[in-house]
Amino acid sequence: WSGLIGRYAEDMDPPAEGRYRGKHGVDSMRPECPPLEQPVVFGARPDFEGLLVTSGTDTTPLMDFAVQMELEREEGVAPDMSTLPVRDDPHKRLPEGVAPTTWEATEDEAQFGEYGVSGTEAEEGMPTRPPPKKYDSDDEEVEVRLERKKRQKETSKTRVQGKTRSGIPLEVRRKILKGIQDGKKTLTLDISNLELPYISKQVTDATFLETLIVDHNLLDELEASIARLANLRVLSLSWNRIENPLPQTLFEMGLLKELRLDHNQLDFIDPEIAYLSNLWKLRLDSNNLTEVPPELGKRTNLQYLALDANELTDLPPRMGNMYGLKTLTLSRNLLTFIPKCVFAMAKLKVLHVHYNQIPEFPSQLASLKQLQELNFAVNLLTEVNPIISKLTTLLKLDLQRNELTELCEEIGSLPLLEDLTLSKNQLSFLPETFEGLTSLTKLKLENNTISYMPVNFTMLNKLVTLDLRNNKFIAIAAQMGRISTLKDLRIEGNDVKTPPPVISDLGTQVMLRYLNRNDVCIDTGELDLTNLTVPKKRIITQKAVGKHKAQYRTIPEIPVQLHDFHFPHGWWSGAGLLQ
Repeated sequence: WSGLIGRYAEDMDPPAEGRYRGKHGVDSMRPECPPLEQPVVFGARPDFEGLLVTSGTDTTPLMDFAVQMELEREEGVAPDMSTLPVRDDPHKRLPEGVAPTTWEATEDEAQFGEYGVSGTEAEEGMPTRPPPKKYDSDDEEVEVRLERKKRQKETSKTRVQGKTRSGIPLEVRRKILKGIQDGKKTLTLDISNLELPYISKQVTDATFLETLIVDHNLLDELEASIARLANLRVLSLSWNRIENPLPQTLFEMGLLKELRLDHNQLDFIDPEIAYLSNLWKLRLDSNNLTEVPPELGKRTNLQYLALDANELTDLPPRMGNMYGLKTLTLSRNLLTFIPKCVFAMAKLKVLHVHYNQIPEFPSQLASLKQLQELNFAVNLLTEVNPIISKLTTLLKLDLQRNELTELCEEIGSLPLLEDLTLSKNQLSFLPETFEGLTSLTKLKLENNTISYMPVNFTMLNKLVTLDLRNNKFIAIAAQMGRISTLKDLRIEGNDVKTPPPVISDLGTQVMLRYLNRNDVCIDTGELDLTNLTVPKKRIITQKAVGKHKAQYRTIPEIPVQLHDFHFPHGWWSGAGLLQ
């Protein structure tokens, strides 16, 4: 019976409580019709809605119609709907708890009414549903129904493809939920690289989290619900599309120690950021900032501040109160000078001002007594201020890609300096005081016009890397072989005759051994290369070898004329290889 009646009862009133109606299109069930003296219920399964026929209703016409419809269905004749008993308003659907305006209850239903509402409640003036929408024509009603079915079909298709109405794929939601479960032990949730358009409610409900990383997603705004994570210590929102304004609730997260907002699209920072009293690391680099709020100077416990790749021209003087700051990065801005407030940051250890337009090395840098790393690359420096000798704690100095033509002698007064980069300048020589850089391990001098090294250069007995590419060297001093710590020597791009190309191409160790032996016998014009080990399977194609290509393991004792360097014919074996 559910199959016969349910398909035509789609728009009838909802059933009363405890009654069911067969779903539309279900025609596989046809239970026996119970005696008429009992309530007749079609499709009385708990997961089906039911069509009610109560004991006070005359069911004979309904039974006759059902039998007639079944016979006509078997004969292939369309059923006659005119005999189906329906209500006066088949489109009326009242919500639960709302009484109908016109309805005559049977004696059995007088107590609770058709929709489970007692007559007393109905008399108390409960709200009624407005009349159903009237369609101007049958065509309009058909269009509305087709549009509704189209939306349902698209929703079903979307779910089949693994997406939800929230725009977050089901697989991603599973990863988030799994990360939250794992985060109960680690107190950390990393949901980076998931293409999330927003931070979902499942994340903000995980109030136990102390670290939340949402890098490399598609967030265009930060919602106020982020403040529900009151226990957060670290919040990373790098590489998104976050724009202003930021929610004020963000600045109420009093336990926050590290905030990363780099690589977004922020135009300004709210002064309320000063309310984050426990903040020690703040990253605002790669945004569109043109200024920094002076209130940030109140955060005297801030230790790390990144402002790279913005549009800053200066910093507010009040930032000089940040006496606890240890790292400040200002690269890739529009600075023409180092802001004065920087010189008041007495505990500063790292200062980056590269890729700006600063023309001079300021004397006030001498006030930074604890400075260990200074990056002044890609500016407009023409000279180095002698005041640099006051920076005795300096470990790393980068001055590449400026307009330096010479270095002051005071640069040799940095006994702790380990890494010095002077590449891509206009230097033609180095000062003799270079021997004072006794801790130097890495020196880069490529792309200058240097033709010789200082006499006492070999006193740099800790040097590991020396880059001399693209200069004007014609010979490498034999004393260079005395630097036993040297592991990487680069001389490409020079017109070097000593060591000859056939030796220099074999690598640093071969070259140094050559120079070391050359240092002993340079006056004789001959060189002993006994058992000189070279890299296995190294191919040599220099003119000295001619057109032959050979794989070398060792080179025997060979007298070499240093002034022209050539292989006599007698040195070739019958196989054409030097053994």
